[in-house]
Amino acid sequence: MGHGKLPPMSMTIKIIETARGPVETAIVGEGPAVLVIHGCPGGYDQGLIAARLANGHRFKFISLSRPGYLRTPLRVGITPESQADAYAALLDALEIPNAGIIGISGGAPSALQFALRHPERCRALVTVSAISQRLSQAELRKCKSVSRRILFVVELVSELVKNLIPIVAQKWRKIVPFVIPNNPDLEAQALTRQENLALILGLLRSFGNISSRRAGLENDRFQLSTMPIYPLENIKTPTLVLHGSEDRLVSLTHANFIAETVPNATLKLVEGGGHLFFATHRGQVFPAVVEFLKLSAHKATSDYHRSLTFETDSRSPRIISDSASPA
Repeated sequence: MGHGKLPPMSMTIKIIETARGPVETAIVGEGPAVLVIHGCPGGYDQGLIAARLANGHRFKFISLSRPGYLRTPLRVGITPESQADAYAALLDALEIPNAGIIGISGGAPSALQFALRHPERCRALVTVSAISQRLSQAELRKCKSVSRRILFVVELVSELVKNLIPIVAQKWRKIVPFVIPNNPDLEAQALTRQENLALILGLLRSFGNISSRRAGLENDRFQLSTMPIYPLENIKTPTLVLHGSEDRLVSLTHANFIAETVPNATLKLVEGGGHLFFATHRGQVFPAVVEFLKLSAHKATSDYHRSLTFETDSRSPRIISDSASPA
């Protein structure tokens, strides 16, 4: 990310009717499509955080509310497998042939299933703090824990305070420049901190209004405690696995399972990052994500053009033969 302000995002939020049912969707930007799959709790608003982080990099981010969250009915997809099918149906409704997909925390199982069940539609796979295996009872208790949610809030509020200090210092320097010495980097720091502030506030908001997210959250708890072992060795999609070294909610074994089983996977460990590192350590994370998505989009475009060339060349002899044949 540069040090300038993020450009304003043009955003459309609507209910998309698909073959699987209505899906609440927010679409931001133009370019290669990227599905953003939120964790639990969450909704399209949580996925928009990723879109904001990569704003200006020419992607079309499609952030949706998973079944049971906000305005997407649970009947659209109860299991991760059926949710993955709903993502494919959403792409059909939007007339988009393929997309990258980012699966966050409890949204990762359905993202993995999308790569398994719809490989021709999945251009790239990114997992963030991913749950990739059945949760143990101890892990499930952590997910249900009220104290764990309070710790999340405390962590985010701490980040808010850290980001406010340079902003306040910059404003005071403008008011009373003789009190705070001139610092050429202060303005750039303040702008970056303002971006961080907006992202953290957005994440806090995505944890609110729990009554409209309860059906999805309760379903997730059941699905994550009963999920089978996925045949991740069958995933052929380029995969980037991101996990915080200090994640106390979802252990590193989940990231290692993906990285060691998916043939074309790369693990990036975020040093010092907790479960919410994508908001608190964005400088370490999103340049790599953006570069990965760009490379995957470029490769998909090149492969598509090569297939067109092959098809044209393979048809040419038949066309010539037909025109040369006597009537």
